[in-house]
Amino acid sequence: MGHHAMSADRRRDLGPPGRPAAGQAARAGFTLVEMLVVIGIIAVLAGLVTPVVMAVRSAARVSAIKTEIDLIQAAFEEYKSKYGELPPCFSTVSCHSGGEDGARHLASIFSHAPSLGTLFSNQV
Repeated sequence: MGHHAMSADRRRDLGPPGRPAAGQAARAGFTLVEMLVVIGIIAVLAGLVTPVVMAVRSAARVSAIKTEIDLIQAAFEEYKSKYGELPPCFSTVSCHSGGEDGARHLASIFSHAPSLGTLFSNQV
């Protein structure tokens, strides 16, 4: 036998490729430290992404509300161009007729929308 030849005992201890040698425990799965690191990374990424997602949702909501207000304004302007005045107020809280009272009431309702507030306050 040459010095390059392995003894039978040595070959048996190595075992087949991909398997642990005799006397070594098989490693199955991940360690606790590895799992904690992965969970930590996921938590950090979630913490970074959540504020961005919330900001986008808020901006989308504001945009949708502005679009609806613009549509309401267009409807009021069309009504005014057709009938010469704004629609009457049917609220029992602040006014009982159309004209100036109705315009004042609508101006107070839409005071948060500058374009609508200007439209109605011009009528008062």
